[in-house]
This record gives sequence, structure tokens and C-alpha cells, in this order.
Amino acid sequence: MLRNPKTCPDLETGLEHVHLQPPQPVQNDFIVDHIARHSLREVEAGWTWKFDAGVFARESYTTHEYLSETRCRLALMHGQLSDLVTPEVQAYMEELTGRSAPMVEIPQAYHHIPLDQPLALIAAVRAILADWQHSVDKKRLRDLTG
Repeated sequence: MLRNPKTCPDLETGLEHVHLQPPQPVQNDFIVDHIARHSLREVEAGWTWKFDAGVFARESYTTHEYLSETRCRLALMHGQLSDLVTPEVQAYMEELTGRSAPMVEIPQAYHHIPLDQPLALIAAVRAILADWQHSVDKKRLRDLTG
């Protein structure tokens, strides 16, 4: 499905095929509808997805390397009810960042936090940014001091 997105005869048919990966309950249908309408494009044969087919290629999908090599300030957020970001994944991400990045759990959110809890996400981002200039970046400090 992701490697070869189908073409639909019209926009409405395309919208009917929208689903989240991973699957989860949706309470804010209007947000999903907005995203769906901006995720389809008209082509000669009908409507198809705006999609970078290489985004999930295994050889290029190396998030763990990005986390372990990051030298800038970093904060990680995940939905409390995410099927993908399990406690084991959280522990692994904390290990990769040297336990120097805040790990913020958004209550009552599944994997797609902006769809589930947009206001809680905004509050969490604001809280992180409010302290961003005042807190010490342990990883950068460790890199500087050896």
C-alpha cells in the first residue's frame, strides 16, 4: 500500500480510503478530514496520495542513529496510549539520548498526538519551551567537558 499508492477516480473516493497507521480511535474527525483533503492530489488518471515512497525504506529509516548522534537540544513526546511507543521503546530512546532529553507523555493520546490531544500537545510544547533557555543541556555539557 505505501510503496504503490492507488489512484482513485475522484476526491470523495480517495477520502473514503483514509486510515491512520497505526490504527487508532479518532475523536476529531474534522482534523483527519482536513489532513486527508490536503494529502491527495489530482493526476491525469484521478486522485492519488502526496507521498514520498522512500520514507519507509528500511535502509533509510534509521531513527535510532539520529537520536544517538543528535548534538542539539532535544525533547521527546509520545502518546500515553500509543501502540508503537511502548515503555521498552521509551527506555531505548532515553538510552540513545543519554537520558539528557525530556520524555513527555501526553495523557489520553494515541500515536497521532495532534489528532487526539491537540491542546495538551500545545501545552506540553509551551512548557518545554518556557524552560528551554534556563535549563542545562546535559548532553552538550558532557560533550564540552569530555
